[in-house]
Amino acid sequence: MGGKDEELRWMCVAAALAPAPAGRRHFDPNARGKMGPPLGDALHQVTAEYLRGKWLGLADLLEHIDKDPLVALRVLAKGGGEQGGESLAELAAIQPSKDDVEKVIAYLDSIAPKDRPEVDWPAYLRKKPEEMTAQEGREMGVRLGRGMELLEQSRCSSCHPPEPGMPLAFAAPWMGDSNAKFDRSWLYFKLKNHGYRFTDEDAQALAEMLTHDPGGGAKNRWREGKVDPSLAEQGRKTIEIYRCNVCHDIPGVAEILAPPPEQPPDGDDIGRLVREGLCLACHRVGSQGGTYGPDLTGAGSRLRKEWLQAFFQDPAPLRPGVLPMPNFRWSEEEAGVLAEGIRRGWMREDWPQPEGGDPERGREVYQAKTCFTCHRIGGEGGVVGPDLSRVGFRLEPAYLRMRLLDPSKFSFSSSSAAEPTHAFRGSELSDLVAYLRSLE
Repeated sequence: MGGKDEELRWMCVAAALAPAPAGRRHFDPNARGKMGPPLGDALHQVTAEYLRGKWLGLADLLEHIDKDPLVALRVLAKGGGEQGGESLAELAAIQPSKDDVEKVIAYLDSIAPKDRPEVDWPAYLRKKPEEMTAQEGREMGVRLGRGMELLEQSRCSSCHPPEPGMPLAFAAPWMGDSNAKFDRSWLYFKLKNHGYRFTDEDAQALAEMLTHDPGGGAKNRWREGKVDPSLAEQGRKTIEIYRCNVCHDIPGVAEILAPPPEQPPDGDDIGRLVREGLCLACHRVGSQGGTYGPDLTGAGSRLRKEWLQAFFQDPAPLRPGVLPMPNFRWSEEEAGVLAEGIRRGWMREDWPQPEGGDPERGREVYQAKTCFTCHRIGGEGGVVGPDLSRVGFRLEPAYLRMRLLDPSKFSFSSSSAAEPTHAFRGSELSDLVAYLRSLE
């Protein structure tokens, strides 16, 4: 193999060994210093069969790299074909054998907590559709329907990709294989502690919907698949040889790298809410955080507290073509704490407040500058830029003025990067700001 084939081969290897970018699936700068998820209770979360399929899928990737580089790139993009969702890139250099996989699974099974709480699921959920009574079938339909409603209302797709071949664009894994992957009771507790304020009934409905098997009801898949406990000690040594604990927290395995310094606990509620919402997995503040969502550096100077509080309680989309923020169901009090924290702590500059201005003349400036080409007000106008119908309620007047003077300094998205710079004469700037401030 040479020439273009050799180039493709090294594209596969480079993609497999490339470091994961900040903001991708398992990046949580608030909770841990390792890129991979902790594996202490992995056998409570997922099935042994799922782990076998995921890890042994690497053999297909490595085989295709030599036989057909183009096929290998497709396998890499899909995250291992059948399993989907989780990209194999970060594991591609390990080349585990079937025996090694069995040993690692045995060790993970041996360290899984034995006192896991259970959930009281209705017995009919284990039945096949044809075995249910008419009443049980109706109850199942209501439960699954409620789960679908919650999936949409919570905007899970803002973080979880709709297709398995989109591993780098989203901050969480694909959910399409949840019914073959997750233990239902574990998923229930995960949803209860995920910051969404689900009731017990809603968490059950969503967990049921995600793990539902149309052919045979949902299953409680904890510890499914045969595991040989005699291989546990060999599994621990295998983990050390492969250095799995460089990327994963694994109890009982000696650390290779120095532990990250302990962070002092936050003494206020905003620190807790930011951690619960994993805000820095998507948003950047200063030099920390991800790049999936808007940069929040200086957000306290741009956004009005009243709007922030309302937005956190119902985060509606702000720009066309941009996924909305997940709905964490923050209470009015919690939303107020976040809004006040952003206003108080994330200030960047003390911009001068605009003075004077005539809203009616500002409306004329808005039309003369053809702002309606990209923006809409009251349902009329373009869709390239953000909707300005309530911009006076959302943005601080001082920021509006600075933004209109030099948009290039405030490019938070691809649409804002295309915003033109206008030359204002006389009172045009003050009038336009006055008009936008009136749109509440």
